[in-house]
Amino acid sequence: MEISAEKPGVESGEAEFHDFRKAKRQVVSAFEKEYLAKLLQKNGGNVSAAAREAGMQRSALQRLLRKYTIKSDTYR
Repeated sequence: MEISAEKPGVESGEAEFHDFRKAKRQVVSAFEKEYLAKLLQKNGGNVSAAAREAGMQRSALQRLLRKYTIKSDTYR
């Protein structure tokens, strides 16, 4: 059994796995924020039109906007 020098008691593969998941969350989060901003800007802050263009339910888009505290009014 290999032990990571960085985190005692944690196998090295397990430590890398956690780092990967954290990095993935950060990349996905950055993508979602940028995508939502561009989508709202293109649709003049109209959430229904933005959701249609994205191919998703309006409620799902609103959930993402709340998650990142993005206000559609900012894009009107």
